Amino acid sequence: MTVAVSPNGRWLAAGVNSQNAAVVWDVTSGRLTRLPVNYPLHLAFSPDGGWLVTGSQGDYRFWGVDSWQEGLKFSRRRLESLPGPLAFSRDGRLLALVPSLQQVQLLNPATGRVLATLDSPDPRVIRALSFSPDGAFLAVATEHQAIQLWDLRYLQEELTRRGLGW
Repeated sequence: MTVAVSPNGRWLAAGVNSQNAAVVWDVTSGRLTRLPVNYPLHLAFSPDGGWLVTGSQGDYRFWGVDSWQEGLKFSRRRLESLPGPLAFSRDGRLLALVPSLQQVQLLNPATGRVLATLDSPDPRVIRALSFSPDGAFLAVATEHQAIQLWDLRYLQEELTRRGLGW
């Protein structure tokens, strides 16, 4: 089971295998909402609390917390053996997704625009993602206890210098 808590503490989301769904509890009222997603999955609330993003074996879906209606949806390149890890930068301006087991995409969560694709220098199955508090680095945890650290400021500077910046 995976869980996530919204930044304001109002929502608690969990992936539930027996229901093949994400279940969201309104902590203040106790009301339950079931989101139709495939289990297993990863969950994360956007830093502003407006979205819950689910990452399953086949896709990533954005769910608006005001209505629980589906918003943006990104298919993974194929049905993967593992659910899709994801992470928001602290300021909410970047979202890291794993479209395939050895690749990370950075996108603007407000528009869905893909900003960069990071191909692993040492292809290993990606298990988890995390941004540094200042958003300058992206840590990518892979199988066999390997960690890849991406310097996003340097990457953006190089892309900008070549006229390709995000």
